Order: sequence, then C-alpha cells, then structure tokens
Amino acid sequence: MAVYKGGWKAIKINKNLYSLQAIYNAAYTFLGKAYIVIDEDEKYYIAYVKSKGGASIDDIELEFGNQLINYERYFASLKENNEVAKLIIQRALFSSSPKFIQEAEEKEIEELIKELEAEDE
Repeated sequence: MAVYKGGWKAIKINKNLYSLQAIYNAAYTFLGKAYIVIDEDEKYYIAYVKSKGGASIDDIELEFGNQLINYERYFASLKENNEVAKLIIQRALFSSSPKFIQEAEEKEIEELIKELEAEDE
C-alpha cells in the first residue's frame, strides 16, 4: 500500500469481499487513533488513513483489516440468523393467540392445494 504526502496511507478494499457497512463500522473503531477518509473506484473502496498520534500506520492498517473481517462476519451472522429470529417471533405470536395458528394453517392448506392443482395441469 502506498504512503502519501503527510503520512496518509491508502488501503484498498475489494468491493466483492467487504460491504460498505462493514468498512464504516471498522473505520469507526479507529476514530480515536486515526483520521480516516473513505473513497472508491470501480473495483475498490479506498480507506485513506493517517495516524493521530503514536500509533504506527502499519499497525493501524493491520488492525483495520482485522476489524473488516470482524464486522463482515458480524453482518453475515445477522443475515444467517434472520430466518431463525423470524421463526421465534412467529412462534411467540402463535402461542399467544390460537387465531394466528388457525389462519396460518388455512393459508398453508390453500398453498398446498394450489401446488397440487398446478402439478395436475
């Protein structure tokens, strides 16, 4: 990575590997240690980083990479657990009102009938 005039360092971040949301969250963790400007080109997000104090710019770059992985994994986990959370909420709602269970069963029966009718055609 290139070090620019005034101690700024450019960290290229592949757009196919990391979300902008993960980059902002990773950058946020460094607000006390570094100045950070986020930019982009066609293939990369680019984080321009400059140390605020005694921290080594190379150490900041390495820690920034770790934070990117941390936040990207966090957001991936949220997506993975989204369906489970929906099911838990649905079960909680269904258990509080038998009316919801009956409506869900009726809807499921209607969908099964439609599928069977579509198969017969």
